[in-house]
Amino acid sequence: MRSIPRLFALVPCLFALFTLAGEGYGPLRGGDRNPLVGLFYIPRPESAWLTPKGVTGVELNLGYSNLFEVAANEAWLEDLDMEQLALTLHLRRGLSRHLEGGLTVPLYGRWSGFLDKGIQSYHDALGLPNDRRDEFADHRYAFLFGPIDGTPLWDDSRQGFEIGEPELFLRYSLARWSDGAAALRGTVKPGIDDAGSGETDSALELSISQRLGKAWGHLHLAAIRLGEPDGWDPVLVETSVFASAGTEIPWRRYALQVQLDFFEGPIDDTGLKTLDPIGLDLLIGLAGKAGLWRWQLGFAEDLTGEGPAVDFTLDLHLSRRF
Repeated sequence: MRSIPRLFALVPCLFALFTLAGEGYGPLRGGDRNPLVGLFYIPRPESAWLTPKGVTGVELNLGYSNLFEVAANEAWLEDLDMEQLALTLHLRRGLSRHLEGGLTVPLYGRWSGFLDKGIQSYHDALGLPNDRRDEFADHRYAFLFGPIDGTPLWDDSRQGFEIGEPELFLRYSLARWSDGAAALRGTVKPGIDDAGSGETDSALELSISQRLGKAWGHLHLAAIRLGEPDGWDPVLVETSVFASAGTEIPWRRYALQVQLDFFEGPIDDTGLKTLDPIGLDLLIGLAGKAGLWRWQLGFAEDLTGEGPAVDFTLDLHLSRRF
């Protein structure tokens, strides 16, 4: 329940960003790609406009992330050092004027990567923290979390590709007006062994899109209920929240996008700063059209230097309706 006051405290800040700009391209879909957080459900912001009845929407999201989080204390150990390619397919279908259904299927590729030195130089140039990167060899791979003494809660030394847990969703149009819309979404992520947490997560999400002048603003709020895998009880946050506010401003044939994503990660009470449950990402992007396809190219940067947010993510989102 500690997450509820945090969410309400952040809402005024999100609305301040929301009202800076103004159906555009919709929010940036990249955001956080932490593979430990990704064992559980993470909302992806979307506009409040539903797919029309009888129409099928196809979306492909390609995200590349660099991650380094190494921390330990007398009780817990986290060792995440990798680069990750996330390829996600979204299918949605307009079922009626007010209802849309869909399916999301992720594919992950994880390996030691090649960007470590470049990331350190980039952080140094911008005055951002490098944490303890200089204490470890470049191009190292690790994906480990658990008690310092005992069986890890997650230990995966495999590199390569694997399919993640799918997500099923229904969206309902709450309201439409001349310059905007609001929609409610219910999401279920069924648990599948070795593809994620193995337990079922669910979420209730609200999207609001509003036109202000020539620009668009998008607000996305979510309350999430997490299923509890065996052994995770001491550290799992059973309920968490997510909030996102962003703008898209027309520029020539494109749209410039700025977005702020706040989320509460699934892990708490470890005493590890790298697993502080609060994540905050700044997303900057450019959107446009190529034939019948819409595209969004985005960049996400962790603003906290701690917590579960990935150091950075490059993201490409393609969408089309049939």
